[in-house]
Amino acid sequence: MMQCPHCAHPDYILFGKNRGAQRYRCQACRRTFQTLRRGKDPALKEQAQKLHLEGLGLRAIGRILGVHHKTVSRWLVQAAG
Repeated sequence: MMQCPHCAHPDYILFGKNRGAQRYRCQACRRTFQTLRRGKDPALKEQAQKLHLEGLGLRAIGRILGVHHKTVSRWLVQAAG
């Protein structure tokens, strides 16, 4: 069952749409949320790491994956911790 990602409360109501995605409003904390996550597929980040370990540069990885090379750089820094 779905619950609020902010307070984990199970009670919510429909609260309109955002770019076609259903929005919900928590009955406990009154914050809104939606079920769809934004951002790139986590598999792309994993593939970027593998390509980097194979010795490819940031720009080459970006071209292969269809993302900006600065995005690839940020992913690798985040993965390094």
